Amino acid sequence: MKLFDCPHCGHRLYFENAQCLNCSSLVLYDPERACFVLSGGDAVPCGNADECACNWRAEPGRIFCRACALNQLIPDLSVEGNRRRWIRVEAAKKRAVYSLLAFGLPVAPKVGPQDEAGLAFD
Repeated sequence: MKLFDCPHCGHRLYFENAQCLNCSSLVLYDPERACFVLSGGDAVPCGNADECACNWRAEPGRIFCRACALNQLIPDLSVEGNRRRWIRVEAAKKRAVYSLLAFGLPVAPKVGPQDEAGLAFD
């Protein structure tokens, strides 16, 4: 996995970081630019930031990031241990989506049950 730089201080960031360990800036991964950006202004955290530790930027005008928008079904979070499991699954999915985008492959959610072109995660 590629190493990234903090957009504020230039310190090394890892793919799972949501905060720079050097300057404490809150950062978000922007899949369109393939880099981290400072949180705030038009860089809004994904709606799943508090739910499953998502550190990606929400799509402009949307609640979720590009990867979380692919979720059709999430685990029952009232079941003990499911949140921890979901966080691990989401981290793996983010790496998969990152790779698909890096290869220039299309990443779009399924529009309906008959849609064969989109991606969906249950």
